[in-house]
Amino acid sequence: MNNYTPTSYTTYSISAASPTAIASTSSLAWNPQQTFPPYSATIVVVTGALSLVPAAEWDLNPETIQAPSNSIISLSPTILSGVSGATVTLQTAQFDPGYTAGGSITIKTAQITQSGAGNGLITIVTGGTPGFYHFTVTSLDSSSVTQKQGGWVIVGNPAATITKTGDNQTGGVGTKLTLSATLVLGSSGGTNSGSGASILFSTSAGNFGGSQKIIAVTNGSGVATVTLTLPASAATAKVIAEGPYALGHPVVSYTETAQ
Repeated sequence: MNNYTPTSYTTYSISAASPTAIASTSSLAWNPQQTFPPYSATIVVVTGALSLVPAAEWDLNPETIQAPSNSIISLSPTILSGVSGATVTLQTAQFDPGYTAGGSITIKTAQITQSGAGNGLITIVTGGTPGFYHFTVTSLDSSSVTQKQGGWVIVGNPAATITKTGDNQTGGVGTKLTLSATLVLGSSGGTNSGSGASILFSTSAGNFGGSQKIIAVTNGSGVATVTLTLPASAATAKVIAEGPYALGHPVVSYTETAQ
């Protein structure tokens, strides 16, 4: 155990000999060679001392994340605790050998600080094969202590998609425009041809019946339709339509112009 000197240990176990109660030992002098019976589960609690104390403890934020295949997701590594002004520099990030089908992983923002100057950024491009994939990120902190954090990516089926109707329309100020989004399920796991799904529409200008956000439910053909009222002065309205997260969170955008 790098940078750690164990001195004693205690065990807590469940085994065939004691299947309904946890059996524990008193504190014993540390022994790196341990033997456990078959069909048992044991927690080993080790007491010792650090030869190098980390300047900060950090987290991948999150350590486990779910995403559809062939998608892009982000982690926001953050410092949980440490001395004031401590820094952690993210050095390497990669999937474990044998897990490379999970996709690719890249460190975008390398350094995070205890002073709250912001999180790091790790981008993962998931692969095309659903499954559980483990990755490891190595860091070096301002006390010259190397740490490793491991996480999991749960890669699901490809996300659903949305096809849009009504993009790039132009009208006078206050004009009402019809926009629609058709949910195409693909292999995302949805049923009933996309009917009954909630699509969130939001706009940067104008409104949907007085609100800048509205949820529309898809009909039997998977189509959700809304009416956008263009703003009262010349402007460009950027409209976003977002599908359910359970189906991979498909997103499309529209650009509408009030003249």
